[in-house]
Amino acid sequence: MFFKRKVKMPKNYLIDDLKFLTDEAKEAFRVLEITDTSQLIGKEADNFYLDYCVESGDVADRVILYEMRTAVYFANTPKP
Repeated sequence: MFFKRKVKMPKNYLIDDLKFLTDEAKEAFRVLEITDTSQLIGKEADNFYLDYCVESGDVADRVILYEMRTAVYFANTPKP
């Protein structure tokens, strides 16, 4: 007997509930009007970082970029 495995995507989490993000990264997502992980699926974290730099009018700390990459990975990985 052969059964298809269901692809399990992570549940839809609010950005504020992600414990691995700092307050600065959460604020960056708020500025970009991203409130939950479903908005990160299929996206590139580098683009979020560049948009945030444009919105804030200054070059943001690179740690925010790394945290955005982590959040995008979390949203796109079935079992992170």
